[in-house]
Amino acid sequence: MYSLISDDVTIYVDIFSTNSPINLDTEDAIVTNITIQDEYSAMLIEKDSHIQLFWSDNSYVYIINAEYSVDEIIKIANSIEIKK
Repeated sequence: MYSLISDDVTIYVDIFSTNSPINLDTEDAIVTNITIQDEYSAMLIEKDSHIQLFWSDNSYVYIINAEYSVDEIIKIANSIEIKK
């Protein structure tokens, strides 16, 4: 897990193997399907002021959690690079 904590915002980036169990809270949330890094289908979950972004590249599962702007979270997701 990677976390960025400042006075105004905390951002968590979790990376799991694809066989890890994942729980996403979509109840009473706005769920939007988007594309990350021009190739991966992602689920953007907005609930109150909390944003969660979830996607997989078939090797790993990525989850970004934050109370931050959707645009900035998408920029973070698009900048993630895993060296294999």
